[in-house]
Amino acid sequence: MPTYSRRLQGAGGEFARAGRQGASDCLQYSQCGQVQAGVQRHWRGAQLTARCHSLCQGPHRLREADILFGLVQEKIAQTAAEIYATEAVLYRVVGAIDAALAELDKNSPTFTQDVQRRIEEFAVECSILKVFGSEMVERVVDRTLQIHGGYGYVEEYPVERSYRDARINKIFEGTNEINRLITTGWMLKRALQGTLPLLPAIKKVMDEVMAGPAARIPYEGPLAEEHALLASAKKISLFCSGVASQKFGNEFAEQQEVMGALADILSEVLALESIVLRTEKMNKSTRSR
Repeated sequence: MPTYSRRLQGAGGEFARAGRQGASDCLQYSQCGQVQAGVQRHWRGAQLTARCHSLCQGPHRLREADILFGLVQEKIAQTAAEIYATEAVLYRVVGAIDAALAELDKNSPTFTQDVQRRIEEFAVECSILKVFGSEMVERVVDRTLQIHGGYGYVEEYPVERSYRDARINKIFEGTNEINRLITTGWMLKRALQGTLPLLPAIKKVMDEVMAGPAARIPYEGPLAEEHALLASAKKISLFCSGVASQKFGNEFAEQQEVMGALADILSEVLALESIVLRTEKMNKSTRSR
């Protein structure tokens, strides 16, 4: 996380010169900063809870015995898993943005326009990250408050503040509904422009489905099952996109419920792939020590 903190904090000043379009680009980049701050804040809260320490002050602390309840352990496990997933997407998206911007020549007379174009390329990923991260934060604080019971509602306990603050994340930096439409809309736009080979991929999957069951592709390694699951998830997302396109045609953009559902599928696929890649990298790093 610290690797990208300085980049995220300074992004607004660096790109503010880009004018109206640049402001939109900065919004995309600041969404990453918003998610990063939320992940850091609620990861610390999850760690404290997992250690059986209350997030509050006062005589009514979480007892050590509370952590032994299975449903409490389940909440903590779900929280840790969701934060890990969000971190994986965050690292990946911001890392890709950093790599893209690092290739630009800051002395070029077209630097501002080049930055706009590069940032615009990540509109879908930033929208996915904003929705994924903000809704993760809301679930995390909801579980944390539930663990604290009635004391979570008392203003003197910090978890109450976290619960109130979490709700705004789904509204500012673009509402989650708008960001879901951006996710699907931009994917379709790129596909129609030919800059994203989405339509050939959809056709390939549709042909596979019509051809009937086929032998599963074997994967090797400690994450073989996860890779197989990821491959299936990608095919499902392409198949659903193809069916929706065939059914609604030119009126697809008017079907907001369908576009929102497809955005959620794409979000889950991105998260799953990011988790697998992050875990593989961590495993390699551990073995090399």
